[in-house]
Amino acid sequence: MSVNFRLYREDDVPALRHIWETSSNWGTLTDELWQRYVVDTPNGGPLICVAADESDVPIGAMTFLRQRMWCGGREVLAVRPAAPIVSDAMRQRFRSLNPLDHPVVRMVSHTQGILRAQGVAFTYTLPDPHWRMLFKLMPGVICTQFPLWSIRLPLDQPFTLDDGCETAPLTSWGEPVDALWQLAASRIGCGIVRDSARLERFSGPPVYDVRGLYRAGSLAGMVCARQHGDRQWLICDLLAVDANAERQLLMAACNRAHDVARAGDAGPLIKAALLVTPGLLQHVVPLGFQRDRYDFTLAIRQLSDAVSRDDLAAERWYLSAND
Repeated sequence: MSVNFRLYREDDVPALRHIWETSSNWGTLTDELWQRYVVDTPNGGPLICVAADESDVPIGAMTFLRQRMWCGGREVLAVRPAAPIVSDAMRQRFRSLNPLDHPVVRMVSHTQGILRAQGVAFTYTLPDPHWRMLFKLMPGVICTQFPLWSIRLPLDQPFTLDDGCETAPLTSWGEPVDALWQLAASRIGCGIVRDSARLERFSGPPVYDVRGLYRAGSLAGMVCARQHGDRQWLICDLLAVDANAERQLLMAACNRAHDVARAGDAGPLIKAALLVTPGLLQHVVPLGFQRDRYDFTLAIRQLSDAVSRDDLAAERWYLSAND
């Protein structure tokens, strides 16, 4: 029994909704979710690869989210594979001991030529750690890991920020945040373009607690955090003009987590945590963070010469829990 791989059509929605709700643990695919993540998406919307049976009925799908990336000192287009859904019927057709015959791998492979033709420089994903070995077996994939670090809550004592540094809830987006991004971008080797539109959509209130760092009245950084689960305050995004601003923001984020934990309104918070890239490692150890028991896996595949493998090296990446 053959499987045909093709691009998504609007009449696929009922079948894809059925697969989502019966073959994954993600719950109901509501109209609101579909609108937010498929219809009303930035950067031209996603590309969706559909696996169909002999009657052209979808039995699996995978979404490829277009992302504006800052890499090697310039903006390029990248894609993040996400939300694979595979029906029982599709799993039955791909029973093989070869991991490269996995249905998800087949859908990823099918899209490579399409993405190259659209000018995509590379793909990247932060998959579930259980997928790490599969990605390491895929030819041409650069696979690395970034650790989670955490600090116990409540703090023994809140941190004291440097003289001249103040933090406050960020209420003004637009030009101030865009100007912050322009200053911070020079410190980022490879990462998502974090302009105002992107940050407000994916890391803004009311879901996220967003605080700005001000020095001499100017916005020098911002940090976005939220409660994750019932015991953890997760520092999800951070943008800073220099290393000192990064350190001040981390202290301010910990102080905010301390206050939330002491208030008790968010439940028994026991730690504040963040994904740590090499650039942040210099701060977390002196502040008292400790290595947690989780690693974020990053898998990258270069698709064009618009970027080099050096541009995509692990030590150049800026990542957050929202990427």
